[in-house]
Amino acid sequence: MSETYGGLVTFVLTGFLLASIVIFSVVAVPEIVPFFSPALKTGDVTVDVTSTTAQGFEDYRIYVVVNDIEFHRVGVSEGTWVKTLGDSRQVELVDVSMSPQVLVEARLPIGQYSLARISITNASLYSAGSMRPLKVPSNIPVTPVEFVVTEEAPVTLVLDIAFDSGTLTVLRRFDPYLSLAVKQEPTHEPSMNKLSTIAAFGPKTQQPGGQWTFRFEIKNGSEVKNYLLYASGGSNGNATFDIEVRQTGELWRGISGEEWFLGGNLTAGTYDVTVRVNDQAPQPVTFAIKIFQVPSVPSDVAQPSFEGETRAPSSEPAPINELGFNFERAGSYNIYLAVGSGDFGFFADNNPISAVNSNRTVTLELSEGFHSFQIIPDYSGSGRDTSWLIVFVWIPTSPRPSLSPAAVLATTLLIASASLWTLNLMLTRIVERRVERSSSRTVDA
Repeated sequence: MSETYGGLVTFVLTGFLLASIVIFSVVAVPEIVPFFSPALKTGDVTVDVTSTTAQGFEDYRIYVVVNDIEFHRVGVSEGTWVKTLGDSRQVELVDVSMSPQVLVEARLPIGQYSLARISITNASLYSAGSMRPLKVPSNIPVTPVEFVVTEEAPVTLVLDIAFDSGTLTVLRRFDPYLSLAVKQEPTHEPSMNKLSTIAAFGPKTQQPGGQWTFRFEIKNGSEVKNYLLYASGGSNGNATFDIEVRQTGELWRGISGEEWFLGGNLTAGTYDVTVRVNDQAPQPVTFAIKIFQVPSVPSDVAQPSFEGETRAPSSEPAPINELGFNFERAGSYNIYLAVGSGDFGFFADNNPISAVNSNRTVTLELSEGFHSFQIIPDYSGSGRDTSWLIVFVWIPTSPRPSLSPAAVLATTLLIASASLWTLNLMLTRIVERRVERSSSRTVDA
């Protein structure tokens, strides 16, 4: 009877253990494996869809079928593409042109992505009570898009399905022009008003070829390690001016618009700043200058936001703008790069990051300490004015439980079942040994 009871207990506990293993594998393993293997971690990515060219087609309905969207992940083996769409989606372009809609909500492996492949398989045009099919190119275009997927910060992309309206209505052919951009314009306010001012001069007007010198003093105990210089004034063409700090030997040429420059150390002493107006200027030039201490992030400025405008010079290249900050905490930062006109190159610590001709967000890992950022106006050399905006947003890494409650429960269940099964095995072995000893004594007697 006891043997039958012991066998039944072992059978029940073995079943309990097997069931716990299955539950643990389904619920907890998908969360535990990425914890030990960062390459398997994922982040949220949403793709909204719109159409900038469908806004004038209120009397029509334009239906397209998006078969798949794939993203190319940088740093993984060449040719590796990550799929996002499980099923095809039909999109009506006139509706999404007025109100963008969510096309994809997916989780992608964390990392940097640089390209997208968007497959559109069918298109049709509804007008005057009839539906007409449209010819769709068979090739799948590769669309550039730069974004970084992290565990903490979700990414929203905007897919613009534009098209040639002439071929749509006349040739009944749908020729899409696809573009993807990061939709992540953060709320911001210019940081200039929060900076600590060292000196400010102007506005001052000088004739072509004229110059003006102002002086400021750094007192003992108020020495500055790096400073930001803001200059405004001038206009297009030759209506520019130069700035020279005589004691440090720093010189910036061809300034016009609103520009930022990074200066070096200012020890205790007196400094002379000379402004010279281009002698080829067609009219008098008005300018103003402000000098600030380099801010610390986040104690001085929580979310650095700076903007500038460089007007197109007539001859020599536009000067390189430069900003610098002391970062008090290391980590990931989303840097929103917006362009109002023209284009610019964005560098971090003199390393190229992005050529910016449309609004985008890049993510950088920044160590604690000082970092500089360079803005090169008119990066393409088109001769246009350049208007730019840069916003730095720290990506918080708030602590969170590594396992969900369900995964914790599944793990606890597995530990409990394994413990009971092991305990039963040990007790069974002890009973068996006692029986063996008792049998041995009986035989000896």
